[in-house]
Amino acid sequence: MPFVLTSFLPLLDNSLNIPIGSLLGEEACRDIENYIRSCDSGYVIGRSCMNPRQPTITLFLIVILFLMVFTIPATAAMIPDGWMKITGDSTAYSGIPDGILGDRENSYAWSMEVFDGYLWVGTNRDIFAFMLQQLMMGGMLSEWPQEIPIPTDMRPGIYRMDLETGEWTEFYRPPVISGMMALDGGYRMMKTFTAEAEDPVLYVGSLGTSARLLAIEEDDTAPIPVFVTQPSSRFISIQAIQAHEGRLFWATDDMESDNPYATPVLWYSADPLKEPITKVPIPDDWVAPDGAEILDMVSYHGALYVFLIPYGEEQGFWCGKLTIEGEEPSWELIVGDTSIGARYPAGMGRWQNGGAVPVIFKDRVYVGTMDGAAFKLLTGITTPDLSDVTMGGANGMQIFRFDQSDRWERVMPHKSIRDPDMVDKRNGFGNPYNKYIWRFGVQGNRLYVGTFDIGTGSTFIGSLLGQQIQTPTPLGFDLYWTTSGEQWHLVTQDGFGDEWNYGARSFVTDPATGDLFLGTANPFYGCQIWKREATGPGVAIRMDPGMR
Repeated sequence: MPFVLTSFLPLLDNSLNIPIGSLLGEEACRDIENYIRSCDSGYVIGRSCMNPRQPTITLFLIVILFLMVFTIPATAAMIPDGWMKITGDSTAYSGIPDGILGDRENSYAWSMEVFDGYLWVGTNRDIFAFMLQQLMMGGMLSEWPQEIPIPTDMRPGIYRMDLETGEWTEFYRPPVISGMMALDGGYRMMKTFTAEAEDPVLYVGSLGTSARLLAIEEDDTAPIPVFVTQPSSRFISIQAIQAHEGRLFWATDDMESDNPYATPVLWYSADPLKEPITKVPIPDDWVAPDGAEILDMVSYHGALYVFLIPYGEEQGFWCGKLTIEGEEPSWELIVGDTSIGARYPAGMGRWQNGGAVPVIFKDRVYVGTMDGAAFKLLTGITTPDLSDVTMGGANGMQIFRFDQSDRWERVMPHKSIRDPDMVDKRNGFGNPYNKYIWRFGVQGNRLYVGTFDIGTGSTFIGSLLGQQIQTPTPLGFDLYWTTSGEQWHLVTQDGFGDEWNYGARSFVTDPATGDLFLGTANPFYGCQIWKREATGPGVAIRMDPGMR
């Protein structure tokens, strides 16, 4: 029996069915239905919202939607808006071994930067292997699934692509220290920094039992360690690096602290290769008694904004504002515990907003949140319940922005939406499996936002455990863009046509050309790198009307 499109019945006549499934196919019809359902008040074409009970307009929109779906080939929807894949196979790549230089074991493009004529990428390695080993040791899994590579080593890499030729090469992989374990477990952040009267240097933050800050100078053949933490019994990392007021700042755990809980700390130097390194403690009452971690930082109008994820249960993110007069640091709590002076409550009043990452766009700071429960499970801070394939529940995340007066507002879901049930529905761009607003990218007058969609992992792990997981959107990360912070335009909901691409993990813009690069998280078949040229199309193929 052909699929019958019934969502249009209230729009035309309750007795009318439109049997166009034989022409479009069931999947295409459902795409149209999902498009319509995403806007509660009607359709949005560009910025105009039409009343769905105007038959003439409705018929016109149906025809337009029919033509869009019927005339745009599947490949155009899978790889939209001028994006191109620049690693591995650029066409048939979903579900086959892929990754930088064909290495499937590189799980995430964890960090990216443009430096010295190259696009640089830092990876992590075989991150799903640990979870599978737990399942097998617990008797919940008897065979290793073919979707996950069997680890051959745990040596992440720093790779680079020549921006002129497009040729990829391996720049550095750390030495093995024991068994398959390497000195570094991954490279979580990269930033270019230019000290006064010096050439630019690329700084890379690592994860390991000791976290290292590595410096790569122009024409270097190997990274230079400029900072190394004391050894730890657990993995620690440098994932926040930021240039601010002529100094380079980075964050780690304070391995010298006497506190019984994890205590984050900042470090800075005017030139980490040559100048002294100074320590800046985080106020104790910001992190006690459960501990915390610094996720990210941004330099904005003379202050360094520092974003922390508390380790306690059901605690939202905190944001502190650091200024330094001479060598004297001064802290102001912007988001956190209002009883000790914060302007706004932790997590902006929602504990599921456990972490946050910032970006500057049009002189405002946009802040995307991440599910604290999922983060703490993935990083081993809390003990996972292996039967919970949603990692603490399906909780879509939010986006805020603030100005130089520290006035915050929510922009996704839009601040005009105040009904709690409707806010919950619109969180995560309408997808509760978007557990992280993972990273932002800026190209021209567009702000791009990529998500971590746990639907892929939940569905996969659920299938191994005999559970059937139904997700509200296709599997794979979501990517949206905006020029205003008010209207959000959909680029992809399916990881560029690859369900195994569950995260848009990193972005970087080439300052010379304006080209935008995106690195994916794909621990199944290998991380991928995508590019959108500055001269690409100015309009996205599809727009999501319901996320205002």
